[in-house]
Amino acid sequence: EIGVRLVGSEMCIRDSFCTVLFFDENRLCLRLAKGRFTVYGSGLRICTLTAARLTVQGQFLRTDFSDE
Repeated sequence: EIGVRLVGSEMCIRDSFCTVLFFDENRLCLRLAKGRFTVYGSGLRICTLTAARLTVQGQFLRTDFSDE
């Protein structure tokens, strides 16, 4: 289960991500315990990055999950 909360222009991902695989202003790709989670948007920026939480702000266009 992915713990994601979206409020306006802020997305909080909790307790499920292992590694940031790729990040730029248009895409954030995370390795999760059970796959890969990608956020697509524009003007993305990481606001908080801790062992338990990642918070990103920007304009979100879509997300994608792959269980690879």
